Amino acid sequence: MAAPLEDLRRELAELAPLADDLTPANLARLRERLPALVEDLEAHLVERRRGPARMHALRANRLLGDALYREGVQALRARDHGRAERLLLAAGEERVAAALRLIGWSARVAVPSLDNEAGEAVREGWQACWELTKAQRGNGRWRAAEQALKAVAARVAADGPYEAVAQDLKAVQAKLEQVDLKDSGHPVRAALRGLRPDVRRAARPAPTVSGHTAATGGPPGPPQAPFFSSGNYERRTRGR
Repeated sequence: MAAPLEDLRRELAELAPLADDLTPANLARLRERLPALVEDLEAHLVERRRGPARMHALRANRLLGDALYREGVQALRARDHGRAERLLLAAGEERVAAALRLIGWSARVAVPSLDNEAGEAVREGWQACWELTKAQRGNGRWRAAEQALKAVAARVAADGPYEAVAQDLKAVQAKLEQVDLKDSGHPVRAALRGLRPDVRRAARPAPTVSGHTAATGGPPGPPQAPFFSSGNYERRTRGR
């Protein structure tokens, strides 16, 4: 029998700060306590369908996946690609599990909004996979990144940021051509291929707009001209 909803609400309130400070100890506590909490909240959701039961169940269901995703993108921004890859892989797994739970809840509870939540959770799982490819690129795991990007591109072909994913895939494939040339004994051709914009872009993985927003609370700003650029220098010295 599920614990009273108010007790579950208090437990969720205790766990939420751990997700904002994802130390190894806090991550272990979340992994230990969240499954039972989500299961009990599911029982209340099935019984009540709406209101606080729905709100708390949805929040608990996505708590760990979102925390891992934020932490992974922060590691990616810091160019700690090894840590970023581990965290984003775990984030993708958690988000897929959350999506599957939502699909199951939607089948048991006749609330149309749960279908929307399930669809959004599926998209967020693919978003984590796309972000994972950025870390794989930073780690030089080009073939793994290519395979993952192909899967993401197929998923978002009719629903999502296809052009941006396709650009990433094109860049990774250009880098793979350079790697193959070098491995097959053509260092000069490989070096020349490395001058191509796509290859240079492949070697500079940056978080997606969604990832940057999740990690920092806001979208990336417009590029700023360096203070000592020639244009800035001319403007500041005009008339002197």
